[in-house]
Amino acid sequence: MFGLDGNDTLDGGDGNDTLDGGIGSDTLDGGRDNDTLVADYSHATKAITLTFASNIRDSSINGTITAETEVFIGLGRDTKVTVLETDTFRNIEVLNLTGSNFNDELYGSKGNDTLNGGSGNDILHGGEGNDILSGGIGSDTLDGWEGNDTLIADYSNATKAITLTFESETKEGAINGTIAAETEVFDAARDRKIIVSETDTFRNIEMLNLTGSNFNDKLYGSKGNDTLNGGAGNDFLHGREGNATLNGGAGDDILHGWEGNDILNGGIGSDSLNGWEGNDTLIADYSHATKAITLTFESETKDGTINGTIKTATEVFIGPTRDKKVTVVETDTFRDIEVLNLTGSNFNDKLYGSKGSDTFNSGAGDDILDGKAGDDILDGGIGSDTLDGWEGYDTLVADYSHATKTVTVTLNTDYSTIKTAAEVFDPNMQRKVTVSETDTFRNIEVLNLTGSNFNDRLVGGNGNDRLVGGNGNDILTSGEGNNELYGVTPFSESTGVGTIDTLTGGRDNDRFFLADTLTTYYNDSDNSTQGLRDYALITDFTLADFIYLKGTPENYVLGSSPIAGVAGRGIYLNTDREAGVGATDELIAIVESSTRLNLLADYFVYI
Repeated sequence: MFGLDGNDTLDGGDGNDTLDGGIGSDTLDGGRDNDTLVADYSHATKAITLTFASNIRDSSINGTITAETEVFIGLGRDTKVTVLETDTFRNIEVLNLTGSNFNDELYGSKGNDTLNGGSGNDILHGGEGNDILSGGIGSDTLDGWEGNDTLIADYSNATKAITLTFESETKEGAINGTIAAETEVFDAARDRKIIVSETDTFRNIEMLNLTGSNFNDKLYGSKGNDTLNGGAGNDFLHGREGNATLNGGAGDDILHGWEGNDILNGGIGSDSLNGWEGNDTLIADYSHATKAITLTFESETKDGTINGTIKTATEVFIGPTRDKKVTVVETDTFRDIEVLNLTGSNFNDKLYGSKGSDTFNSGAGDDILDGKAGDDILDGGIGSDTLDGWEGYDTLVADYSHATKTVTVTLNTDYSTIKTAAEVFDPNMQRKVTVSETDTFRNIEVLNLTGSNFNDRLVGGNGNDRLVGGNGNDILTSGEGNNELYGVTPFSESTGVGTIDTLTGGRDNDRFFLADTLTTYYNDSDNSTQGLRDYALITDFTLADFIYLKGTPENYVLGSSPIAGVAGRGIYLNTDREAGVGATDELIAIVESSTRLNLLADYFVYI
């Protein structure tokens, strides 16, 4: 519930409500159940005052928040005055508060609160529950109190490397410490920038979400599931215990996952990445590279841990004014990694998987992808690619929305193919040329295919496939498995207007999508045509399949097929809101050879 400007009264009643009064003196009552108060005072002209009228340890809290703000009044809205703003709340279980740009003191409730101090030297108390505390700019004091609390801090504007110091740590993993930084701010007259020291002090924190400066930072995790972002600079990130996510950013970084199942992403630069213990994932994106990458495995254990290097080249700007572009070699060295998640260059890459469940997106170029063991996801991108899932339950992802002609899928017992054409730049990058594109694949269990803007023929295999026709008059044929069939691309500008798609199910429980949560497909909104120019023809439908529609059964009506030579039941949008098919009702699908359908049956799913 949102109040916007003005003095609003919001009453949540029953249910788990979210109440946001907006600007003004609001009265907010959560009512029963688990309710959240959202309030943002970043517009205030002095520090806010939070007062509790009930015990802070009660499951539901009552109180007030007072702030001052400047508003314009008068006929010409040209007179600025300061007004007092008081929000009164009751029956609230969770607080989501953003303070002013002054020195605020914020308290949490017994629930899982989110407190953001904003600018200023703030004091944040999490209270009970699993809270999220963010001090913002300034020297802040943050105390998680009880629960499993997270500190979020971003020092990307710092003018030198930050200093993280752990003062103590409990056996349960709560840490106390400080983070010191320097940053540029405007002076009191707002006419020049000055550098000020900033020290955040934290207590009773179980998880860290830190973003470092653009200099050479050293960041350490806790025993929890931390997220450490180095930013630019040559950073050192250490996840310690827990399942850490380490992002080095630009620069030549050193990342150590240590214990837990960690995610390591070095970013641009020559990085050293060591997962150490646990089941660790290496994420690396080389889409910026100026030549093909070279992936080399130096060793692999029986348990699937791999060591190796990934080499490429990239262009960077150097010199005092950053106006000289040079090509540099980039080498990432990895150790104790179990899973690879790699994005290749726009050249001809060769990517090989581990024994884990890897994800490969090779980008443009004629690439070779080998999944090896594990349940892998292979996406060749633009170009004529060769993809082999090898062992495991592997998925081929292919999007041909860029294609310049029809997409044709041919399944064979050995190598299967997907053929089309695409526009690419010539070797001199001077003009676009059309080239044939053939993807060749084998040992693939699941197909996730998106067609072109032309009349495609997409065929599924034996797994649980997802076939999306895109634009054009497409023919989608599923094989075995529980498949998803979309004649048009969901959540896109493609809504099926002017197209007739044929969707054929297989042996198992298939799902035919005639809508997404935003749009009903094949609706041309032309009352004079009754939808005869755009619809989906569903064949091989059984009562074990599902048809997805937007809205409720009252939005539709069933009638005979209006197409000569096609026997079955038509599904119409009930635009005239009357029983039976009217002259203005819009045909969106024909279920072939079906005479008995019921809009209230379980095989119709409304989204």
